[in-house]
Amino acid sequence: MRGTVVHGDHVGKEIGFPTANLDVYAGMIPGYGVYCGWFEVVDACANPTAEKLLVKRFPAAISVGFNVTVGGSELRVEAHLIDVGDLDLYGTKVAIDLVDYRREMLDLGSLEALTEALEADVAWSKDVLGVS
Repeated sequence: MRGTVVHGDHVGKEIGFPTANLDVYAGMIPGYGVYCGWFEVVDACANPTAEKLLVKRFPAAISVGFNVTVGGSELRVEAHLIDVGDLDLYGTKVAIDLVDYRREMLDLGSLEALTEALEADVAWSKDVLGVS
């Protein structure tokens, strides 16, 4: 998938899992669920943070669908860059290569349960992608 990083609801950042949200109108979207894959900045678009990240690939836990646990009603494509922290990538063009599918999108009932699920998703992503 390719797209431009846009603002989301910033819930991931608040619970310790910042994400880069892609413009969902940029192309085809795979089936809804949680995936792992690789994230790459392909055009920094004059963003100084992104300029430093060109030609590097980052392992990512990726969510495609509706964030029902937090009342989301809009389609989201979000990538959490594993062990990278919070980056300002707004306006940059990125590519996400999906590697494996983990699970469907679920209403987990609370932010605490969501956080636990995200921790497990990241651990699974690291294992599948072979990163420590």
